[in-house]
Parts: sequence; C-alpha cells; structure tokens
Amino acid sequence: MAPTLLLRKGKVVTTLDTPGGPRTISALAQIAVNVVGFGMSIDQAIEAPCFHCEGRTMYVERRFHAAVVTELRRRGHPVEVKGDYDVFFGGAQGVLDRLPARAVAGRRRLATVWGGGRILMGSGAGGCQVSNSCRAQGGL
Repeated sequence: MAPTLLLRKGKVVTTLDTPGGPRTISALAQIAVNVVGFGMSIDQAIEAPCFHCEGRTMYVERRFHAAVVTELRRRGHPVEVKGDYDVFFGGAQGVLDRLPARAVAGRRRLATVWGGGRILMGSGAGGCQVSNSCRAQGGL
C-alpha cells in the first residue's frame, strides 16, 4: 500500500510496508520512529504496541499500560482499546539491511517477506532471522 524506504547517507537501510487502509501511514510512521528514534531492532519496532488516532478517537492495543489509557481518557480523549497484536493496526513487514540481515513479518497477520534469497513466512510468533532458524519458524 505504501512501500517505505529508510535511508542512511543515501543508502537504503530498511524497507517497510503494511496493509491497513487509513491506518497505514500511522503504522509505518510508528515503526520508523521506533527504529530511527528509539534504536529498536526491526523485530521490536514491528512488534511494539500500536496506536492510531482517527477523528477524535484514539485506538490503542491492549498491550499499552493501563495508566496510559487512563491518562488519555482523563485528558478528554475518547479511547478504544483493541486486542493484542490486532489486525486493525495492519500487518507490517520489513527488511533491515544490517548484518545479520533481518526479514520480519509481524504477528498481526500471516505475511510473506522475501529476504536473503528465499521467501519467509510470518509464523504468528514474530519475525524470523534470515538463517536456518527461520526454516524452523515456517520459512520456505
């Protein structure tokens, strides 16, 4: 829907994408900020709890700390809590061009990521490294 490239010194270091309709941009922005701003691995960035604001309503995954949700509501924000790893927030995939290379398909939906010369399948248990361990997690 919105293939995204993160560059460092003019070279691609990360590719990202996710389905999700109107939530695509906020999902990709959160992943990019998690990688660039917070130094997360691609796995951590894709698997981090998601939020999305549409109109006046803030949608958050249940994995957000209850105190955060309480404070948002106290400040007058309508908040709707979704499930853990809810497909409402898309199903991001990404490749990080760093050794060892990482190809990640997040838990939110079964996804296919091409990486390291083979196709990797998201197993519902997070991303898999481009290695033999990936085959054990469902990679082809």
